[in-house]
Amino acid sequence: MKLVSLRVASIDIYRVFPLIYVIEKPEKLKDRFRFLGDPDYVLRKCKIAEKDAEKRVIDYIEGVGLLRINVHGSWRPTHHELLKLSKTIKFPIRHLAPLVAKSQKNLLIEGVLDLPIRGNIEVKIFPYGSCILHLKSALQGKFTVDTLIRFANGEDITISSPSFGKLDFDEFFEKLRDAVIYSMYTLDAQEDAKMATSETRHFTHIISSDPISMQDNIREIYGLVTLSPDWSSVDLDVAKEEAGFSLGKAEEDIVVIGERGTIAYTPNLKGTKPRRAFRESIVESVETAQAQYESLKIFKQRFKLLPVERESKFLDFIVTISASLNPYLTVEKLLPRSSWKKYYGWTIEKIGYRKIFDVVVEEFFKSIPDLIEGKARVKIVLNKMKQSEIPKVSQLISNILG
Repeated sequence: MKLVSLRVASIDIYRVFPLIYVIEKPEKLKDRFRFLGDPDYVLRKCKIAEKDAEKRVIDYIEGVGLLRINVHGSWRPTHHELLKLSKTIKFPIRHLAPLVAKSQKNLLIEGVLDLPIRGNIEVKIFPYGSCILHLKSALQGKFTVDTLIRFANGEDITISSPSFGKLDFDEFFEKLRDAVIYSMYTLDAQEDAKMATSETRHFTHIISSDPISMQDNIREIYGLVTLSPDWSSVDLDVAKEEAGFSLGKAEEDIVVIGERGTIAYTPNLKGTKPRRAFRESIVESVETAQAQYESLKIFKQRFKLLPVERESKFLDFIVTISASLNPYLTVEKLLPRSSWKKYYGWTIEKIGYRKIFDVVVEEFFKSIPDLIEGKARVKIVLNKMKQSEIPKVSQLISNILG
C-alpha cells in the first residue's frame, strides 16, 4: 500500500513567536506576569508547583484558559537538573519547561476536508522567551497526502472559534498571538511585542492497520515533513536525503522529523500508556528545539534592548544564552529521557540550530570584555560557568577571563 491514503489520528499545527520583553524588560509585562522576567522567581514557582498540583495554575490567557506550570511528570528531571545547575553557577537559570494553557471549548475547522472537524487551542509559553501557538485536531478516517499537506499549510481553511469568531488560517494565528500578547503585556508595549510568527510547523500522528515502510513510502513521508505540494514528482534521492531516517522506538514505528514537520506512525500498542509517553516525548523535544531556535533568532534585537547598566539583567542574559538556549547543554543534560535527547538532537540538525547558536554565542561573548569592566560579580558568575564546563561557552569564557 502506498501512503497516498492513510488513517490519521491527529494533527497538531503550530507556529512560534518570540516574547522579546520577557527576558530583558519585565516592567513591560503586566503585574501578574512579572515573574517571567525574574528567573529566580520562576524557579521558586516551579518548586511549589511540583509539590502541590493546585499551585500549578498561575494565570489565565484570554480566549484560551488557565495557564499552568508544567513541571510534573516527564519534565521533573529537567527541573531538578536546572536547580542543580543554578546552585553551581549561583545565578538562577531560566526554565525549559513551558507554561501551558489549553482551551476547554472546541472550535470547528472547515474547508479542505470533506467534513468539518473539531479542534482546540493550546498555548505554551517558554520562560526563556518564546511562545508556541497550537491548533490541535483529532481526526478520524483516511486522508490523502495532498489533503494533509493542504490542511497543514492552512489552504482553504476557515476556523470558527467561540473566542475569536470565524477566521481564515492566518487570521486565526494572528488573533491567538494577539490574545497572548494582550494577556501578558502592558498597553504601551503590545504593538512592539507583536513579533512575526514562524512558518507553519506540524506534528501528524498516523494510525494504520496497513503496514507502512520508509522504503516504500519515502516520497509520501518527504511530502508530509516538508509540506511540499510537489512531493510525488521529487527525485527519489532528494526525498531520501530530506526525509532522513526513522527514529522509531519499536521496529514497526516510523518517526521522521523535518524542518517543517514531524510525522509519527505508531501502529502497535496504540492507546496504551507507553505509546502516549512515546508520542509525548517526540512532541516535547521537537517543540523545545524550535522554541529555542525562534528565541535565539532575534538575538541582535534582544541585545539592543539589554540594559547593560543593570547588572542583574546583564547576568540574566549571559546565563540564558549560555544555558537555557544552548542546544549542546540541552541534549547533554537537560532532557528527561533518552528518547527526548534523540528527537531533540535530530531536530536541531534539521533546523540548523547548532550553527546559529555557534555564531550568536561567538558574537555575544566577543562583546563582553567591553561591557564587564569593573563588574566584579559578572566575573564571578563567568568563573562559575567556566567551572561548570558548559559546552561551547566555557572556552569562550576562558578566553575572556584569561
